[in-house]
Amino acid sequence: MHIQISKSSKKNILEIGAGTLNHIKFEKKYLFYDIVEPMPFLYKDSQYLKDINNIYKSSKDIPNNILYDNIISIAVLEHITDLPSELVRLSKKLNDKGVMQISIPTEGSFLWYCSWRFVTGISFYLKYKLDYKPFMKYEHVNNSKEIEILIRYLFKNVKIIRFPFNIFHFSFYTYIEASEINFDSLKVLEKLLDE
Repeated sequence: MHIQISKSSKKNILEIGAGTLNHIKFEKKYLFYDIVEPMPFLYKDSQYLKDINNIYKSSKDIPNNILYDNIISIAVLEHITDLPSELVRLSKKLNDKGVMQISIPTEGSFLWYCSWRFVTGISFYLKYKLDYKPFMKYEHVNNSKEIEILIRYLFKNVKIIRFPFNIFHFSFYTYIEASEINFDSLKVLEKLLDE
């Protein structure tokens, strides 16, 4: 997931849900690197903290005058409870030629189900004697299809690649690259969210 996202050339980067700052080492070409991470304990001891320009607890905290060439998110969007509002906010933070790059688990695919149910789920049960399914239900509140639908609605140019095979039910992870904001759709969604 990290390698695919780091392939494009970019200048000003915003990473959503940066966690322990484990992605920045993959980025070679940037002028500044900002992050949104609500949990400081995740990054406070990171060796990469010195490379971060601005840290925001929420995308709502980013000043209106700051725009980005690239907004990235790795295994984050499936956890966001108010995803439509968040994507509206983030799309407004892209400059005219900006690109949003997203990596998410292919939640809802057969291969993803088998991986968490029969690998993680079994090891979790053996260790804690608990069913892993409720954790997945409350941890992953958006599946990949829901995320894809929102991205396709907000952007005119969307490219989707799945791994290891580019077939929905035979993939673990999905990479989405989106550009060219659809301002008509953005206005409609903003209006719906305001009501």
